[in-house]
Amino acid sequence: EACRFYMIESAFALTVAFLINISIISVSGAVCSADNLNPEDRMNCNDLDLNKASFLLKNVLGNWSSKVFAIALLASGQSSTITGTYAGQYVMQGFLDLRMTPWLRNLLTRSLAIVPSLIVSLIGGSSAAGKLIIIASMILSFELPFALVPLLKFTSSKTKMGPHTNSRFVLPCSHGRSAPSSWSSTSTS
Repeated sequence: EACRFYMIESAFALTVAFLINISIISVSGAVCSADNLNPEDRMNCNDLDLNKASFLLKNVLGNWSSKVFAIALLASGQSSTITGTYAGQYVMQGFLDLRMTPWLRNLLTRSLAIVPSLIVSLIGGSSAAGKLIIIASMILSFELPFALVPLLKFTSSKTKMGPHTNSRFVLPCSHGRSAPSSWSSTSTS
């Protein structure tokens, strides 16, 4: 029951974040490629980051768009936190055979994720946080194929998954979806 609600919540949060990302890319492309840019927008387009993207949205789409952008960032962060917490729980229980109370496990896994980022942000400020996001994205894009290929192989094995193996419909869809992701991740890294 909890997994079903988690799936619904994650799907909603990721859909909202996806739509906001599409709008940011569309607005940034439209504004930054215009010939008659004012000096402030030209400066924002030269060095576009999360802070300037919200102002760019606000200038083009109105005040509500920057608030929706903030909600999308919170939604994607919440989805990421829940996913990380569940992954940490399963790794600690299954592979490491560590049993902890949920609050301690949540505190430990969230601290491992938040404390290094918080230290970089406090010491380096907004520009260091932006660079940290870029570096983390580059590392994740490089690691993605190394996680997807074994995952698909493992979940397609009847000996390991038994009756829960990928179906004949899911298997080509997942391979078809993972191949472009793996190719683009390795070609852009």
